[in-house]
Amino acid sequence: MTGNLSFMERYNLGIHGAEVAVAIKVAVLAKAELIDQRKIGVEVARNRGLQVDIFSDRAEAVRWLLSPAENPS
Repeated sequence: MTGNLSFMERYNLGIHGAEVAVAIKVAVLAKAELIDQRKIGVEVARNRGLQVDIFSDRAEAVRWLLSPAENPS
């Protein structure tokens, strides 16, 4: 994707991600300037059970993916 996403687009992506990526860990890689500081899409997806985070650094994303899975609360 390119360009900046609105709050609602990020929110809806979080919902969609949680619906389609069941039981997997997801790392999103994006340019730093496109990452919302609040990480609203990540938060929405996490609230629905998806293990997800967003990164601007590929190596950091891979480290996170290879780390032990988080326990659901």
